[in-house]
This record gives sequence, C-alpha cells and structure tokens, in this order.
Amino acid sequence: MLKKLIFFLLLWFPLFGIEREKSLLLPADIIGCGGTGITADDKFGMLFMNPASFGITPKGYFSLLKLGIRLNYDLYQYYQSYDKISGAMSGDMSSITPETLAIINNLKISTGLNGPLAFGYLTEGVGFLLYNDFHTSLYTKPSFLLPYADFGAYADFVFLAGFGTKFELPFYFGKIVKTYGGIAVKYINRLKYENKRLSFLKIIDMVSAGAFKEGYLWGQAIGSDVGLMFKGENISVGITVKDWFNTFFSWNTYDTNFQYHPEEKVEPTYYPASFNFGISYKLNNYFMKYGISDWIFAFDIVDVFYFEENYFLKLRFGTEVKFLNIFRARAGVYKGYPTFGIGAEIPFLNINFAYYTEELSSVPGYKPQQNFVLEIHVVY
Repeated sequence: MLKKLIFFLLLWFPLFGIEREKSLLLPADIIGCGGTGITADDKFGMLFMNPASFGITPKGYFSLLKLGIRLNYDLYQYYQSYDKISGAMSGDMSSITPETLAIINNLKISTGLNGPLAFGYLTEGVGFLLYNDFHTSLYTKPSFLLPYADFGAYADFVFLAGFGTKFELPFYFGKIVKTYGGIAVKYINRLKYENKRLSFLKIIDMVSAGAFKEGYLWGQAIGSDVGLMFKGENISVGITVKDWFNTFFSWNTYDTNFQYHPEEKVEPTYYPASFNFGISYKLNNYFMKYGISDWIFAFDIVDVFYFEENYFLKLRFGTEVKFLNIFRARAGVYKGYPTFGIGAEIPFLNINFAYYTEELSSVPGYKPQQNFVLEIHVVY
C-alpha cells in the first residue's frame, strides 16, 4: 500500500530535465467563457474539460466536421513590417523607421485552422471524437538591429474516447446531489517545428520563397484523464485529474520529403499530471420573460499543484447566458485578461466566436497575445 501511495505522489512532481509539451487548443465555446468548463454539461467543449460529462449527455448526436480559423491583429502588423523590411533588403533603408522597429520587437502572431476533421458520436455514457487542429505561434525578442523570434508550428490529429456514468452517494447526499464519474483516453499524433531563436530575416526569406526547407518532428502520445462532477439543483462542482499517469511524447525527425532520419535523436516531452477544480452556479428560468433560459457563472482553477507558474495564470472566471434557446453570449477572465464570445445553435449547425488573450510568458502581463477564433461545427 505504501509503495502505491509513493508512486501516485511521484506523479505530481515535475520531471526535471523533461520539457513540457505545448497544450492542445481549447474550443471557442470554452475559451469565450474565460476558459471555464470543468462543470459544463451542455456544450461541445465539455468533452475536453471533464470526462464525467460523458455520463450526462441526455441524447445521442453525431459530429460530422468542423471548420475554424484563429487570427490576431499582430498578423496585420507583421505584413506591414514585411513590406518595409523587404524594401530595406532591396536597398531602401529609409523604410525602416523607429516605429517599424518598435512594432517588430513586440510582435505576437498567432494563426490556426480547426478541422475539417471532427467526426464522432456522443450519447449518454460513451462517446468518441476524431479531430485535427493546426496552429502557429510567434513572438519576437529584441536583439541587435533586428529581433529574433520564438516560433512554433503544430499539426495535431487526436482520437478521444470516453466513458461516464452516474452513481449514487450514500445516505442523504445521494438525494440532493447527482454524482457522475468518467474516464477519457486520448491518442495524439503531433507534427511540429519549433525554433526558439529564428532570425527575422529567415522568416522573411521563408515567406518570400513560399517554401519550408527545414525538417520537422513527428510524435505520438497516449494519455488519460479522469473526472468527477457533483450536481445539485443550482450548484455544480467538478474535479479532474488530467494526464493522471503523465502523457509522454516520443519524437522522430523527418525532412520535408517525409524521409525518416533515425540518426537524429530527440528528447521526449510530456504533459504532466494536473489537478483541476471547478464550481458553477446556474440560474434556471429566472429571466424567462426576457427570453433567457439559463444563466451560468463559473470559476475554475487549473493545474493546482504546479507552483513554477504564477498562480494568477491558473484562475478562470466565466459567465454564459442562453436566450431564445438558440443564442449564447459569453464573457470571462482568462489568465487575467478579458474574454468574450457569442454562439448560435441551429439545426445541424453550431457557430461559435471568441476573443481571448493568451499569456506567452510565466508572468502576467508580460507577453499578451490577443486572438480571435471562429468555428462552424456541423452536427446531427
């Protein structure tokens, strides 16, 4: 028994010398609500937040495909700078002004495509989803003359399967609280290219040539999440342990011709086990005369026992209003930055838009990256 306890506790300590892998993206219906969703039970994004939600879904539905795009304002500033730097490389140095250098030194670009793969089925108790995402992130760091960039590009292909069930608590608690538990298993295929010191001139050259000549990494990982959800009449509490036995990625190197290079060894990365807590309060039918059927307030804390990150970045606040049984308005605070979102659920189609800010550093307010995401999801 003692050996089992020691083994479990070791899962919560960071593995020194092994780098954390970049997280999977959150969908728009979650991020628009401040990133909260550990107690969610009525939206697509709940599948990524708490496996207990698999046991709550009242009826079955198919997910057929999803089309989405992620952009931010800095992308426009990059193209403005690109024209001026290209002119300087052609001999027109007057195009490089102090204002241009200030913009280049503070670029925080994010782009992404969600889908089109999002095929799955969900019914009460079980579900699966096969989906893909592509996203890039770039932020510049000052250097002599021109800055360099921390750049990453990721293509994810994920198979997610989960099981959830309802069970009764003993004594009086079982009468006032509905309890659900669940487990999810995920198989992740990720292709990535990362360069933490990519020169700005090389970025210009890559864009001008329209081709990528460097190799990439291809990795796989199998992970699992477990969760509980306690639902009262208005209050819900959720607990999850994401990647509860640590999720390790093994990597292989390929060139642009898809040739495998076994001589190039790459260190593994991982998603560490993380404990997460959420609570929400739902107002049911209090504002029906205004067309509002539900109004939810939520608060989450993620990765509670990871103390190397500023704790303020772990907090999530959100609210969501559902009106006319079709539209949803969302707002919240994600890592200390405001978010907002809107959504519409019509037959065979869910449309969600969100604005949020991602903090690229471990210090709040140091490297904020503003993003917009639009998703169109075909369901049946």
